[in-house]
Amino acid sequence: MAEAFGVALAIPGIVELCIKYGQSLVRKYQNYQNYETELGDLIVKFEAHWTNLRLQIEFFARVQDRVEERHRLHFEKLVSVLSNKLKQIGLKIEGIAVHVKRVFRRAKFAIMVQKSLQEAISELVEWQDLIQPLIFHLAKTEDPVVEQRINDAPAEENVAISTVQNMRRAFSSAKPPTKESVVYHADNNFWNPELRKAIRYSAVQIHRVPGHNGRQLLIDAIPCSGRDPTARRTIKDIRELVQVLRLVDPMTFGIPVCAGIVNVKDDKGTLTKIEMVFKVPENLTNPRSLRDVLVSQDHQNDPINVRMQLAKRLARTVSFVHSSNFVHKNFRPETIVIFESRGQSNDKIFINEVGFPFLVGFQKFRSAATTHTTMMGDSAWEKNLYRHPERQGEFPDEVYRMQHDIYSLGVCLLEIALWKSFVSYDDYGTPRRSGDFQCLDRRSGREVKEELVNMARELVPKTLGNRYAEVTIACLKCLDDDDGNDFDLMDEEGISVGVGYIERILGKLEEITV
Repeated sequence: MAEAFGVALAIPGIVELCIKYGQSLVRKYQNYQNYETELGDLIVKFEAHWTNLRLQIEFFARVQDRVEERHRLHFEKLVSVLSNKLKQIGLKIEGIAVHVKRVFRRAKFAIMVQKSLQEAISELVEWQDLIQPLIFHLAKTEDPVVEQRINDAPAEENVAISTVQNMRRAFSSAKPPTKESVVYHADNNFWNPELRKAIRYSAVQIHRVPGHNGRQLLIDAIPCSGRDPTARRTIKDIRELVQVLRLVDPMTFGIPVCAGIVNVKDDKGTLTKIEMVFKVPENLTNPRSLRDVLVSQDHQNDPINVRMQLAKRLARTVSFVHSSNFVHKNFRPETIVIFESRGQSNDKIFINEVGFPFLVGFQKFRSAATTHTTMMGDSAWEKNLYRHPERQGEFPDEVYRMQHDIYSLGVCLLEIALWKSFVSYDDYGTPRRSGDFQCLDRRSGREVKEELVNMARELVPKTLGNRYAEVTIACLKCLDDDDGNDFDLMDEEGISVGVGYIERILGKLEEITV
């Protein structure tokens, strides 16, 4: 306890030093504001990114004395490293100034400052990605003091802060948007099958809204029989999920904004399913499932960094789902839809060549807080491949928890590293085992898991490196009893496992550069 108290006292000093170095760097760059127009634009961009990061750091510092020790220690580590990074960048720009002014002309100096700025901006973007998950994780806390400090924060200046506030408000409300807001007053066109199109190898449909400049919706159907005794629980979970997903930034979280839900009934008026309706950002088009991308192999020549960015995106999305206190239960390439950009894109949010990924397929999701969950499964091998051995078959051994999503992510990370599909489909759309991976055929769940771990250990270092392989293995072994594996240490709010995920999976992925 004394050690934790010491850490709490140390953090304000570390934060103060970090902000000091950041502000000093801003002033150093501002000295060159008038050298060139392009240089001036980069300086403005740097200031914006630094302001965003500074607000996140200051926000967490205001609540750090009330969060659990592991959460706090990870924040301290990140800010300490960031502080040193900012200091080194400042020393580097000073060195450039001294050297270049003696040797080169003004134009050459501007080029070197521009390169320094571009590198610094990339650093700030990466650090935002490292610190944001810690902030989003605050949405789960039940500490009234933290809640008050969250509510008092200046949300209008920072997306991460406003998102946490919106998530907290969503948890306290369960009323979904109206049907009218879903269909954009499109009369009966919402039900017109000619306006709906299946996405290959995915259960999700794309719906084109007439008269709205090519506006598109994603339709994700969730089976929900009115005769099922668990229907009421399912409806409650759906409403809670909608409240969160209607407030998300899709480009940050990799989940589209949910416009609302539509109850689908049979001729007798009995509920048969609920359709979740998602808005597709206007600059995105041509949706494909990740499975389609892997099966078609038409992106085999894409650079390695494309796969790395895709992996990071998916890992962030899993973190957000868990921060929202939900488990997905269906994470696999069929439930990841990738869109192309209509035009120019922001390098921060768009994955070149492949596209931008969104997580859908919420057919099996549930609130992580519910104590009543179905133990029914299925024997579909193409789904069991992405399930932890505890959750395979028609009658799984264990209740679903966050670690099971982490395992599913690990299987997807392995496929992304190999850039090959574990599942293929015949001409009738029936899933088949891929010919390249017959080693996964006709084995028990635990044998398949061990084979996946072996593949990650032996094959991944050759493609995406040792650190990526370590992250993949950590996902696949997240429920093992190995020494040092703390994913099974979970408190009532699921915070411990979430921070463990940020440290051991998301954080390590974000640190990888190619």
